[in-house]
Amino acid sequence: MASADTFQITTEEIAENYPDFGSNDFRDADWYDVEYAVEYRLEEVYSTIRKAFHKWMCQLKGGNPDKKIKIEIDNAIFLNFNYSHTLQDLYNISEEKIFYIHGKAGTQDELVLGHGRSNEDIKAEMKKNEPPGGYDEEWNDLVAQRAKDAAISAVCS
Repeated sequence: MASADTFQITTEEIAENYPDFGSNDFRDADWYDVEYAVEYRLEEVYSTIRKAFHKWMCQLKGGNPDKKIKIEIDNAIFLNFNYSHTLQDLYNISEEKIFYIHGKAGTQDELVLGHGRSNEDIKAEMKKNEPPGGYDEEWNDLVAQRAKDAAISAVCS
C-alpha cells in the first residue's frame, strides 16, 4: 500500500472539505467532514487496489505441474507468503500443513497487502510534510489532525 499517496489524498481532502466556521450554514457535524472524507477516499482507493490485486493474483498460473517433486519433511509446517498454491501443486504438500500468512488466492480470503511501514513511520511522514499553500494555520488544528489520524488508521488497518 506504500504506493498510494496517503499524504496527497489527505491534503486534497483537507483543502476540499475544510469547514467554513463563519458560514451561517455551519453545523457541529461539519467538524467531522474532513475526517469522513479522508476515510471514504482512502477506503475507496485501497478497496480498488485490493480488488485489482486479488483479480491479478487469482489469474496467475503456477509452476509446471509435470515437474512436481516430493519434499521429505515429516512434521513440517509451511508458511506461505505469496498467496499461491505452489506448495501443493509442485511439492505435494498437504494444505493442512500450510499457513497462508497473507491469505490464499482463489478463495474468499482477503489477501493482505502490506505497506511495510509501522504506524509510527506513517505518523512521522505525515508530520514532516509541509502544509499545502495557504493552510499553514489550519494544518495542525483539530480538524486537520483528525483527518491525518483517520488517514493513518486507514493505511494501517
